[in-house]
Amino acid sequence: MIKSVLKTTPVTEGLQRRQVEEHVNKICDMIMEDRRLNISEIAQTVGISYERTQNIIVNELGFSKVSARWVPRLLSVNTNELD
Repeated sequence: MIKSVLKTTPVTEGLQRRQVEEHVNKICDMIMEDRRLNISEIAQTVGISYERTQNIIVNELGFSKVSARWVPRLLSVNTNELD
């Protein structure tokens, strides 16, 4: 079985990067408008996979789900020790 390799050029890399930035901004706006959205609803609206949506929310935007709402991850090591 031969795998085809997609060759990227600076132009396609720039387009991909811009598209990712658009997805990140759109997801952030959606969460700020309604923090009770779930990943499936966001993924369907934006038109990307569930896994990619989850990656953007958790790793790139730094949100976590707390009591059915998305909240910024603000707790530090020192804050956690107080609990």
